[in-house]
Amino acid sequence: MTLIELLMAVCIFGLVVLGFGGINSFTYYHVVSSDKLIKLQNAAAYLLEHMAKNIGQAVGDTAISPSPISITTDGSETTITAWIDYNLNGRLDSYPSDRQIAYEYAGAPNYEVRYYYDYIGDANYEVITNRIYSFNCSLTDSYVFTELVACWNPTLACATSSNPALSMKNHIYMPAVTTH
Repeated sequence: MTLIELLMAVCIFGLVVLGFGGINSFTYYHVVSSDKLIKLQNAAAYLLEHMAKNIGQAVGDTAISPSPISITTDGSETTITAWIDYNLNGRLDSYPSDRQIAYEYAGAPNYEVRYYYDYIGDANYEVITNRIYSFNCSLTDSYVFTELVACWNPTLACATSSNPALSMKNHIYMPAVTTH
C-alpha cells in the first residue's frame, strides 16, 4: 500500500465518520425537539380537559348573586371561578353545600395554572402546569372560551428550535348555567 492509497483511505474513513456524526446529531435534535413538543402538547391538553370537566359542572343563574361563573383579570393574572353543584341537588346552594372552584393563571415569573378545589374554604391549590406562556379566556352565554400558548420554557423566547411552543383553544359548555 502506497502513501497516497493510505491518505485516500484515511480521507474516506473521515468522511464516513463525519457523515454518521451528522446523521446522529440531526436525529438527536429532532427526537429531543419532538419529545419536548409532545410533552408540551400533553400538558396543555390535560389542562384544557381538566378545566372542561370541572367548569362544565357549573350551576346557577348569572342574573342572581352569586354568579355561577366569573372571570377576573389583574395584570398578568387571570382567575376563573365557578360554583359547582357539590351536593348534586341540581341547583346552586350556599357554601359549604356547594363549592366554588377556581383556576388561576399566574404569569411571570411562574407561568403556572393553579387549580383550587375549594376556593372559599381552603387556600390550598394544585399546580396543573407551569408551561403556559399566555392565557386568555372570555365568557359568552353558557360558554367559556379559553386560548393558551404553551412554551417549553416560558422564561425564554418561545417558538425557537430549542424552545418549542404551541397554541390551543377550547370552548367549555356549561349546560346548568342560565344566562339572561
